[in-house]
Amino acid sequence: ELCNLGARGGGEVFDQRYSSLQCYTKALTLDPNNACAWSNLGALGGGEMDGRSYSSEQCQIEAARRWSNLGAAGGGEVNGESYSRRQCCIMALTLERNNARYWCNLSGEGGGEVEGQNYSSEQCNIEAAKLWYHLGNRGGGEVDGLTYTSKQCFACALQLGLENAGLWYRMD
Repeated sequence: ELCNLGARGGGEVFDQRYSSLQCYTKALTLDPNNACAWSNLGALGGGEMDGRSYSSEQCQIEAARRWSNLGAAGGGEVNGESYSRRQCCIMALTLERNNARYWCNLSGEGGGEVEGQNYSSEQCNIEAAKLWYHLGNRGGGEVDGLTYTSKQCFACALQLGLENAGLWYRMD
């Protein structure tokens, strides 16, 4: 597997030498949903895929999306290792903690441990609500490719149970 070869610093495949960077970009050419390849490409500082440059941060965001999608599909196998829906949610949050959707997904799985801290389902919802609240305070913005107004962000925070009288005031 190209990701494993990249993690070992690169190597030869069918008499062709591949660097770590080449291993990850080739792995992504073969499977653009390979979360580990995106993450590892990001760890190397980023790279180019299909004529588009990806920074380290952009690669981590792509990796988080792939983990989240795998979790939504019920979990699955990555580089020969099985991951449950909950483990995929945790992997996505490890890469991108400021994504309300990922917190909601983990809440739906009953919560879990993210970077050494345990979160109950309710605590996951609170984390998501706080992210919506902060986005609303900034005038709204984009989440997973959709644009939300400030009011819509506050409504999302309220739906998740963030109890704040100021939110109701902002809904006018």
